[in-house]
Amino acid sequence: MGHLDEERVAVERGNRAASVRLPGEFHLMLIDPLENPELSRFLRDLLPRSSLTVSAFEPTRLSLCGVDEHAAMAAALPAGDERAIALSDEPFRHIKERLAEGLIERSEMSIEQALASAGHTMARKRPLIRRCEKNVHR
Repeated sequence: MGHLDEERVAVERGNRAASVRLPGEFHLMLIDPLENPELSRFLRDLLPRSSLTVSAFEPTRLSLCGVDEHAAMAAALPAGDERAIALSDEPFRHIKERLAEGLIERSEMSIEQALASAGHTMARKRPLIRRCEKNVHR
């Protein structure tokens, strides 16, 4: 099973942790062959934060859009044309549109679950998480 298949199966089965983790891995798979340490470091720093945002605010059912966008990017890469570059901007544009239209709803996840699915180390700090949840749900 290829990476994009794994992404699709994770979304279809409602595996939230995998449906958040795998898209980040896809982006790393695109960046790592470039052997650009600065770009790689930037993405590795950005991924946990963006994964946390997706975990907390984007319903799992909308993650399938990302799988389709990744498939289109992967298909355009071998041609080496501008289409791949244009497609790489689509996920950000679509997330912005969903936010603007109010389609991104509060997730049914607790903050602790969102942190854990994003692979965040704070997920293990339960007392702090409980305090954060109390502040968020006031």
